[in-house]
Amino acid sequence: MKKIFIILALSTLACTPENSEDSIETYTSQNSESAYASKGSRPQNWAEKITGTPFNNLYKINDDIYRSEQPGSNGFNYFQQNHIVSILNLREFHKDNIGGTSYTGSLYRVPMNGVIGLNSEIINALRTIKTAPKPIDIHCQYGSDRTGYTVAMYRIVFQNWSKDEAIKEMTQGGYNFHWLTSGELVTYVRNVNIDYIKTQVFN
Repeated sequence: MKKIFIILALSTLACTPENSEDSIETYTSQNSESAYASKGSRPQNWAEKITGTPFNNLYKINDDIYRSEQPGSNGFNYFQQNHIVSILNLREFHKDNIGGTSYTGSLYRVPMNGVIGLNSEIINALRTIKTAPKPIDIHCQYGSDRTGYTVAMYRIVFQNWSKDEAIKEMTQGGYNFHWLTSGELVTYVRNVNIDYIKTQVFN
């Protein structure tokens, strides 16, 4: 019964409609997917969680790339203070609003549906990651699914990770990946023609 309850809770969270009035900063990360989320067993090449911030799901991938949930006003101010000079928003129906904040960096947006993976979406996102000023933060609503699949593709295309390695971090890294609603994103990563994506991104 406990497993059923956890699955239902996660699916309810994943299906929550995007609402520009939501205070995303109140979202609490459960980190329930994997034993890898514990500090002692987490692979060293996985993203590093950053604590003591306005975020619950902020991770450092490397010196150039960060991933998070939707920033609120305090989040944008945090990015300004910590010199995150670009933000890539993957939300389908929500634009970042930096009004009333101190943020002066560059805003980018590649709307993604979060249910199925599309070559056009991921190519545009990876091109943005390649060309935008760094460091850059990548976010969707919760920093779990669209962000996770984009980062997985970044790992494969830019860092030459295997698909299995990227999928394991995507789904077991403590980012609250929602299998019930976003499992097709894993199928996309597993089946995508990486050579084609690389050609589109780098040429």
